[in-house]
Amino acid sequence: MRKIIAFVTALAALSCTLTACGSKDDSSTSTTTAASSTSASESGTGEDNSAGGSDSTVDGTEDVTASSEVQTGTSMEASTEPEEELNGHIVGDDAPYMNDLKDMIDCLNNKKFVEYISYMYPTELLNAALEAQGNSMEDMAKQMAEGMEKEGAGTALPVKLGKVAEYDESDDLVKQMREGFDEAMNSSAADTAEVSEQLGFDLMKYIEMLKDCKVIDVEMLFADGKSEVATFMAYEADGEGWKFDVTMLSMLTYVKKSKQSSLNSNAATIDKAALSSITDMDAKSGFPSGKFVLGENKSLDVNVPDGVDTDELRSSMKNYFDKLDDLNYFVVIKDVDVVKVVCKKKDSDEYIGIYPADSSNTKNYEELYKLAKNGGLYDDFMEPDTE
Repeated sequence: MRKIIAFVTALAALSCTLTACGSKDDSSTSTTTAASSTSASESGTGEDNSAGGSDSTVDGTEDVTASSEVQTGTSMEASTEPEEELNGHIVGDDAPYMNDLKDMIDCLNNKKFVEYISYMYPTELLNAALEAQGNSMEDMAKQMAEGMEKEGAGTALPVKLGKVAEYDESDDLVKQMREGFDEAMNSSAADTAEVSEQLGFDLMKYIEMLKDCKVIDVEMLFADGKSEVATFMAYEADGEGWKFDVTMLSMLTYVKKSKQSSLNSNAATIDKAALSSITDMDAKSGFPSGKFVLGENKSLDVNVPDGVDTDELRSSMKNYFDKLDDLNYFVVIKDVDVVKVVCKKKDSDEYIGIYPADSSNTKNYEELYKLAKNGGLYDDFMEPDTE
């Protein structure tokens, strides 16, 4: 049973997600809230148009933007180069989910909120979540419309679809997601049956749909000149087209970003501790010039200039950062300055912290140490040795 607790917890957040439609405080992001349909993070979901075919708006008013004027088209060229703020590789109009993604944006631009909500999850799951809330699609759509009107989000419409990037399977978030699905699918039949009964839908059927999902970053360009990148989990629902889900993905993304942020913060603290210690030593007896690597212990030091007592340096750094012994780390030092710091939690290779931060880094801790050891780290680069 414990194998599917995390998964079910994420699904339980669905009801809260639906309740929060269109209720952002910042008017500049209210439209994005509607586009993502979540209060906790960016989100958005998609489905075919079979769940509703009406052209009327929920509140009975005329559409602000005529369908002929809606700017949702995108003529993107496929590329393997990552864009700023977009993870993975850029996809083109031939991506299998692109038409449904455009249709979802069309529904938002035309304020067809019933149809828009139907893009979120498979019908069976959506109905179960709404029933648990004592709510209906029409009620949720009305709340979305009222929330957008209250926050003045109409000025941000229409939304134009920008670039779309698909995460690679090597991404840590995708790996974590796949592992979670595998654990849930390996749960006992009794456990999954019990949970399915409690939730009101077939849990394993939903997991089966999700297991081959794509993770995509979607750039949204608003009429008021603002833009935002939202992260979706795209998958095909049986007979219903593509969905764009974020309930579980937002939780995974939060955990990943939280761990990464924490380690980057540790790296920044090590940088300050090293720089303060070097400054102290320089004021006391002078600090020699030269570029070298200070490791977490003497065996990892590389090219240390004469006159530098690295044990004394590490001891001084601990006075500035008392959690230093909890981490594996190395510091690249050039003259009386710190060039780069890399760290990770001991006995864990899941995440590494870097300062100055480098979001484009794809190398692990050992690979980065080899770069530093062989003459540089993003500076005076030399290929690592093969030993």
